[in-house]
Amino acid sequence: MKLGISAITKRDRIKDVLDRWKNQYAGYPSDYLVGKRGEQEAVGVILKRLKALNLSRCSEKDVDKAIGTDKWAENGCDICGSDVLVTAYLQHRYSDERTMSVCPKCLETALARCKAAVR
Repeated sequence: MKLGISAITKRDRIKDVLDRWKNQYAGYPSDYLVGKRGEQEAVGVILKRLKALNLSRCSEKDVDKAIGTDKWAENGCDICGSDVLVTAYLQHRYSDERTMSVCPKCLETALARCKAAVR
């Protein structure tokens, strides 16, 4: 059994956006159209723009502009919904599919409640 806890930064989310895009649209033709702020654009065109980015240095806004939507570079907390610089990525010990990303504030709240419950 491994401990399924890791820290995920916003930069990590930006760095893996290309892989996540490829996985999302695997099996679709490159001319498959997706919505882009009220417009439609081919996934292959967006893929080329993502490949042109330096994902180690570009900003979240650069990713948003390349894709045409926001959220792909978001590092959101599954408890409060905040987009934060770092989250704890928690993985269920028996399932790779059962995961949760939690911001430091929610982790601190959970810990405080656990401590208060045993006093």
